[in-house]
Amino acid sequence: MNFAAEEPKWTEVASFWASVGSGVIALIALIAAIIAATAAWRTNEHQRKQLDQLTQRDAERHAYSFGMWVTRDLDDFAVFYSNAGSLPVYNVAVRVWVNYGDEAFHFGNWRDIGDLGPTTEPQKLIKFSEDYFQRVVSYAESEAEAKFIDNKGNRDQKVLQIVDYCISSASLEYQFYDSEGQRWERDREGIILREDPVITTKTRARFIALRS
Repeated sequence: MNFAAEEPKWTEVASFWASVGSGVIALIALIAAIIAATAAWRTNEHQRKQLDQLTQRDAERHAYSFGMWVTRDLDDFAVFYSNAGSLPVYNVAVRVWVNYGDEAFHFGNWRDIGDLGPTTEPQKLIKFSEDYFQRVVSYAESEAEAKFIDNKGNRDQKVLQIVDYCISSASLEYQFYDSEGQRWERDREGIILREDPVITTKTRARFIALRS
């Protein structure tokens, strides 16, 4: 019996199993790499979501730390604001609503206020307050004049009634952006809403630059 003739076959078998073993090892290594990559992606995704949640909570705290309201100041109309946050709010716009029975109408269009920085105590929007008061007086005078053309006493009384009503029943609706460029709106009932911002890259860069 010639065993030498069988030797190449055993060599081929050994080589085959060696190749199989290398392939298995490579496959195991590939599977391990995929598992590791998937775990890393999940970890990064979890961390990203946590960061987004923290950022969102910071943005909400910032938004809720800013407020505007109306009050009477020596029988005059006054709008005050407070920003208890550490950063300004940007592109503030406000308009005044007047309740009329079960309905309400806004008295004038949106008025741009600009950027309002942090405050330690409430601040009065002097120019806006004065302008609104003058618009109310002009409106009241025109309404009274139309109804009491020949009676000055009644006209004056009607003017006072309209002015008092427009001041005492006034409420505010306002919009602003936080330092991240997120747009917020608080309606006349005091409910604050986060709006989908329409912000260009240039505008967002401005918000970031303002923070630095």
